[in-house]
Amino acid sequence: MQSDETSETRIGTDRAKPYECRTCGAGYALEYYVCPECGGFSVERRYPVN
Repeated sequence: MQSDETSETRIGTDRAKPYECRTCGAGYALEYYVCPECGGFSVERRYPVN
């Protein structure tokens, strides 16, 4: 996280990208079966579905 970035901004960005690669931590707005960044197979939701 950059020093001029607030936690509120970061949380807003995270919510816009609800899927995360468990291997490299890259966030995505769409669900992928294979991470485009590292090729990992664990791209899952960051937040539980209500």
